Amino acid sequence: MIVKKEIDLLEEDTTIYKQMGPVLVKQEFPDVKQNVTKRLEFINTEILKMDNIVKTNENKQSEKRGKLQKLQEQFERIRQQIMQMQQQQGGQPAQ
Repeated sequence: MIVKKEIDLLEEDTTIYKQMGPVLVKQEFPDVKQNVTKRLEFINTEILKMDNIVKTNENKQSEKRGKLQKLQEQFERIRQQIMQMQQQQGGQPAQ
């Protein structure tokens, strides 16, 4: 974003150099502006993709949490039923 703002402040005839390894290579202003714009669009698209993945995973996590809670409740009910049966049988473990 900072690069885009800086480029927007420059005049069309400004000389721009890009570092390629140890060398500075002269770049044409329209090409630089277009490359920066495309790069920012790509980055924003990737951010949106990642946001969607996070939301999807959060939804899946919430579903799994709900299923786990139901299973825990079901387990607890069965455990209580077993304990009641054991008490009714005089404290003998259920067979």
